[in-house]
Amino acid sequence: MATKINDAGIHFPIMAICLGMEEMTTWTFKPRQIVASSCPGAENISLPLHFTKNASSSRLLGNLPSNIAQYLTTENVTANNHKNCVYMKTYFFLPQLNQFYNVLTTNLDGNGVEYASTIEAKSYPFFGLQWHPEKPNFFHHLNMAYNRSLHAILIGQHFSNVLVEQAKMNRQSFKSVHEEKLFLFNNYCTTFSDTFSEYYYFTDADVPKFE
Repeated sequence: MATKINDAGIHFPIMAICLGMEEMTTWTFKPRQIVASSCPGAENISLPLHFTKNASSSRLLGNLPSNIAQYLTTENVTANNHKNCVYMKTYFFLPQLNQFYNVLTTNLDGNGVEYASTIEAKSYPFFGLQWHPEKPNFFHHLNMAYNRSLHAILIGQHFSNVLVEQAKMNRQSFKSVHEEKLFLFNNYCTTFSDTFSEYYYFTDADVPKFE
């Protein structure tokens, strides 16, 4: 659906994180195909990123402030907690992946095997992060080995800003302020999980109607 919306001339960005990135790599297969596989040594760990040659010309990383680029490449600031990943050998082997996405950064699993940690669609505003930019800012669990330094927090804020700026390029709008208020997430409460996540639960009755 997102590709069709963009093909119709409506800017519709997606930033997919962790499982979301793994899901995003299935989109280019018909029928969908899971290409992520077991990735040892990538749970509950903070890592730096290894930039590829595509990073400097990408929409996501091409205009990084110098301090953010330095933090990302030299410090253990990206929160990782994934059991699976898309290995670079898989990416290079499958044209459904390498013709649709560019790999912007990589990391090594616990066995020293390289996998894609940040990807970007070549022709669409779709971005995939195998790591969690949001966790250092908003998730505080004493058993999770996440870097919560100022540098990690600034990185999370930067990628939030990137997504917001991408969203601003979409010119669609609600018909009225009243209609807009009906769709705000402020109307709903999250359910907190003591493990890793917060959830929004919706029923059919919760879904607002357009005016």
